[in-house]
Amino acid sequence: MLKEGFMPELQLESPKRFLSVPVRAMLTLIVVGIVVGCFLTSKVEALEVSGKGLAIGGNKLLHGVCLDPSSSSFVDSYASYCDLVGKKPAVITYFAHVYNSGRYFDWKYYGTLLKKVDSVGAIPFVKATTADWNMGTGLYWTAASILAGEHDAYFIEAADVAKEFGKPMFLSWNHEMNGDWYPWSEAYARKNPSDSDWTAEKYIKVWQRIVNIYRSQGADNVIFAWAPDVEGRSIGGYTATDSWKAYWPGLGYV
Repeated sequence: MLKEGFMPELQLESPKRFLSVPVRAMLTLIVVGIVVGCFLTSKVEALEVSGKGLAIGGNKLLHGVCLDPSSSSFVDSYASYCDLVGKKPAVITYFAHVYNSGRYFDWKYYGTLLKKVDSVGAIPFVKATTADWNMGTGLYWTAASILAGEHDAYFIEAADVAKEFGKPMFLSWNHEMNGDWYPWSEAYARKNPSDSDWTAEKYIKVWQRIVNIYRSQGADNVIFAWAPDVEGRSIGGYTATDSWKAYWPGLGYV
């Protein structure tokens, strides 16, 4: 839970100061609940995150790494990482796109990846998107179609899969929304008005709709991690540095 009046206040530190090149390429420090880019520390004195079987409070970080559980070499990559840093990660993050180079993926498939991450003793952190990983295909869901309920069945299936998984998991939808490189960004839509209908206001409504679906399905083991980028793009009265504030979905939804 976030305390009343809480607004994320982020302190960013460059990983180059303390990580070698090969470790930098792999290591991700994950702050539970508020995640900005890959490397950060955050003032989280007011933050307590709780999910089924998991509670983290105070000024703490979870050690995590980005690995691909869909790869046949996942277990070997995990072992190599552990050998490299001398510690097992608490969290493994990976991506879950609606499409991958034009191919549709449902959450029955992504549910198998949750189990693969769990099999090595890590908590899954899924960065899900409503688009194709390959931006060249032009496949993505409009904000209007999501808000109209046209994709509710997809989110219901995702919530049911998460509930069936039953263990703590972190989940972010449409990360780095404050940039201008993804179609769910207002800054992107301003650059490409014929390609995107997304605004910061619509992003908030979409996020809240998705969270409400998970809650209505009883997927209370899911911890929603809102994930803007370290350096976004200016929109409205917000600078590039603080444009993430325009997308903040509110206390009850993170």
